[in-house]
Amino acid sequence: MRLPVDERLISRLQLIGTAIVVSVLVIGLGFFFIRQITRVFQNLIGNAIKYRAPDLVPKVLVDCTRLDAGWEFQVSDNGIGIEPQYFDRIFGIFQRLHTRDKYEGTGIGLAICKKIIERHDGLISVESQPGTGTVFRFVLPVAKSF
Repeated sequence: MRLPVDERLISRLQLIGTAIVVSVLVIGLGFFFIRQITRVFQNLIGNAIKYRAPDLVPKVLVDCTRLDAGWEFQVSDNGIGIEPQYFDRIFGIFQRLHTRDKYEGTGIGLAICKKIIERHDGLISVESQPGTGTVFRFVLPVAKSF
């Protein structure tokens, strides 16, 4: 099954030569869920590219692991990272950690991700340190995922 892809994201990936590794098996998902989960991945991967470390080739890993309670998805990167004190704030609507001159955007992408994941009874979290990259994880229960 081919998932819808944001062409602007593809252009940015090609422009900067980003390496993306995807190991996610998508089976048996409903159409509306696929559109929503695609939006989550587009936001997370888009942020990984936007907040890339200037001195490194961007690398993004997308992975999925089956848990007893559901599926854990992970999007990790080698970007600029996030200070732990901002972990809660980044999921708020219109919350930005950087000025618009430095990084484009509206500050709603992660809020949308959180809303979609929670709508499907899931949880989303972040792990990061400045300069070491970021890992976003979200878990969806079996009944809401596959």
